[in-house]
Amino acid sequence: MPAPADGAASTEAKVVVPAVVGQSAPSTGGRGFVVDKHGFLGSGHFGEVYRGRNALTDEPVAIKLEHRSRTIAYREWEVLMRMQRQGCPAVYYTGHVGRYYVCVMQLLGLTLQRALESRPTRRFTWPQVSLIGLKCLALLKRLHDHGYIHGDVKPENFLLEHRPAKSTSSVTHSSAMAAATGNDEVVVVESPLAPMAVGEAAPMAGGDYLDGALVGQELQPAPPTRPSPSPSASSTPQRIDLNVPLYMIDMGLASRWREDDETGRHIPYGQRIDHFSGTVRYASLNAHLGRFLTRRDDLESLGYMLIYLLRGQLPWQGFMGDDKNMQVCECKGRLLVSDICRAVPDELRYFLAYVRQLSYAEQPDYEYMARVLDHKQGISWVHTHLRLAAEGVPLVPPYRQQQEITRLAAGVEGSDESERIPPASSLTVTRTVDDAVDVNSASISATTGKRKGVGDAHAPANKRLRPGAADESVPTALDQRPPKILYPANRKSPLGGALPEDALTVATHGAPPRDGRFEIIPFKQFKTHQWMIVSTSANTSASSAPVSQVYTSHTSYKNLVREVEKKWAQGMRIGLLCFDGGMWTGVLNAKDPTLMEQAMHYCPGHEVPRDWIRNKWDEGFYITACSANQSSWGVVASTMHRSRRYKQQSYIVSSTFPSKWCADKWASGYAITSLCVQGPPSAEQWLVVMSRGSSYKEQVVELDFGYPSESIHARWDEGYMVTSMACGADMSAYVMSRGHTVGEEQRCTRTSHGPLHKIRDDWRDGLYITATAFGRVS
Repeated sequence: MPAPADGAASTEAKVVVPAVVGQSAPSTGGRGFVVDKHGFLGSGHFGEVYRGRNALTDEPVAIKLEHRSRTIAYREWEVLMRMQRQGCPAVYYTGHVGRYYVCVMQLLGLTLQRALESRPTRRFTWPQVSLIGLKCLALLKRLHDHGYIHGDVKPENFLLEHRPAKSTSSVTHSSAMAAATGNDEVVVVESPLAPMAVGEAAPMAGGDYLDGALVGQELQPAPPTRPSPSPSASSTPQRIDLNVPLYMIDMGLASRWREDDETGRHIPYGQRIDHFSGTVRYASLNAHLGRFLTRRDDLESLGYMLIYLLRGQLPWQGFMGDDKNMQVCECKGRLLVSDICRAVPDELRYFLAYVRQLSYAEQPDYEYMARVLDHKQGISWVHTHLRLAAEGVPLVPPYRQQQEITRLAAGVEGSDESERIPPASSLTVTRTVDDAVDVNSASISATTGKRKGVGDAHAPANKRLRPGAADESVPTALDQRPPKILYPANRKSPLGGALPEDALTVATHGAPPRDGRFEIIPFKQFKTHQWMIVSTSANTSASSAPVSQVYTSHTSYKNLVREVEKKWAQGMRIGLLCFDGGMWTGVLNAKDPTLMEQAMHYCPGHEVPRDWIRNKWDEGFYITACSANQSSWGVVASTMHRSRRYKQQSYIVSSTFPSKWCADKWASGYAITSLCVQGPPSAEQWLVVMSRGSSYKEQVVELDFGYPSESIHARWDEGYMVTSMACGADMSAYVMSRGHTVGEEQRCTRTSHGPLHKIRDDWRDGLYITATAFGRVS
């Protein structure tokens, strides 16, 4: 049967679910997989998932039916096949039946979202969120190592392992514990060494209570209780065990972050202002701004997800309307990390501050992130390294255990001949994060406040090492201790889903030895605003550059008009109009080859002077410059030289940047020629003017909540030049164009003082001013 074409599914085909799929799968003996049409498990961006079973073995499976796009289905299958048993469910069959693309996978348990909803508080505790974060980080690291990014990190896409219902012989009592804690929720403990479940937490000294469960004391076996009904994968059980392996699903939005695996070359920078993929609630700021996604974006989404699991909500929930995406984008960009992470542990603040400062192609430091997220050492470890770094103490982070991990993975024999190490696929390392990698950096004594126990530096306790001593380190007996290995009888290999102890192992796998301390990224406490001046060199092949320029600034618009009228009498024309830093400023061009007659208009209030603009259009004028402050507008209209005259002009006023409107106008041959922001920070509105018939051949807009140095340099390398820009209280828009009239070289200067002295420097260097603005740079 031929494969269906993209988007060819009809409404009727979507309703009809096949009864049997995958008869060609060898594991079914030709019988296929039976689809349980009433066992609906959920839906993703591009398909629906049903419970099913192998008709030959009766093994339960999950069957995903995709009816929209062959490209998306094939891409998801490719990633799943490469990642199966490394954090993604095993794939048993892929193909198509009728109008559906079919993927039969391993049946998994609850999503993190369903697990969260099952809790009375709809929140997890910090130890539980830390455990989840370490598992998710390990999963993303594995995916990134294969050259892919997920593109849609959210609680619905992380699933716990499916565990069949336990028999009464394997279940011990929990009623005594529930009675002791006053907790009505039933928490079943399978053995004295049971893993942490929802309602439990990491052990604490003295048998403390945390989240309604007794921890820190060993539970003694007791007579079995009556078992509860066997829950299905789609129902919420009474006991949710967070210590089971975690899996990652829904690869429909996955994409490559590197071009090929042999060279490891990163994909080039790219951005489309009207493009967005992912889930609005958890998407990274770069995803909202239309930039191509890389590893940093998965990690930023992970940070938002962990905050959501801990607090039960995010600051940008509740926005409505067609421009919801841009409203959420502005909220995320406006808030500092310290504002987003209110009432959460500092570990999450440092984690989010780190991932949000990563550059486009930067290699993330997974070990640093794993150590920060670990609640057993996170913030104490960070503060220790910050203090010692300030004192100039050289630190060598714990990478020595990497050699031991490599030896274990290769199945090399240990030092004890009676203890042979099995392959990594058949063992489970049961150490905590502290034990997984030996901590060789200095620790602080709780009683004396001095450094002691310097890992692999052979020095007496309480004695400060001289600089460089870490380079002469000698392994101690502690560094050479053998790891604890458990040979479980019925536990699956850690190569399936992610276990908490995998986090540092995966983070350090394949990483080169580190020759210094970690780079601690503190979170910002305030915003920085500066003047930005863009200047361009005159291109000898074009005649659009002015002969000379004059800069003028005034505290009132009336004074600006008086000065401009004097310059008009001298044959000069306004090229730039700007209100920033409490000043109305203008740049006038002498012997401008494009602009002829000009008119200025001042309009108080928040309404754009629509009637004045229409009248000027009727007279043959076009808007060539505009600016605004919190309570008024300033607009400049000009007639243009016949050979450079616009053919048509249009504008829009929007409470958010009109990305979709701009993209539609670009497709019709328009280009942005002027823009500005008006109103107070709580009620800003964008005025964007687009003209058809300009000299710009291609155009892009870089939006950001700081100065996008990396993006601008990438665009410069592609031949784009900044032709206009505007800044609000937080968001800035940089319009970059390619055309034969653009200069051959450009410079962007930032200063916290008035722009005049920088403008004079540019004039002395033979550059002319293209754009000025005052806005947020960090």
